[in-house]
Amino acid sequence: MSVPDRIVHIFMDVCNGLGAILVAGLIFHLFGLPPGIGVLLIPATWELFLTVAYGKALRALLGSLCGVVIGWFLVLHFFAI
Repeated sequence: MSVPDRIVHIFMDVCNGLGAILVAGLIFHLFGLPPGIGVLLIPATWELFLTVAYGKALRALLGSLCGVVIGWFLVLHFFAI
């Protein structure tokens, strides 16, 4: 796989993690719960479980977890009461 293809795939994995954490933050916000460590741990654990269960590449896991961490800071900023 060429370098530009790898960069695009890593970017897509980061966006997947970012989307997962933003949806989790929105759900917590709609239920009136404060954004806390649970918003970070639930999607991160789910990504780890799916990677192990389906044998995904480590690159995909690291990209998704980077997106989850980046998104967590955005969730804390957007949904903090």
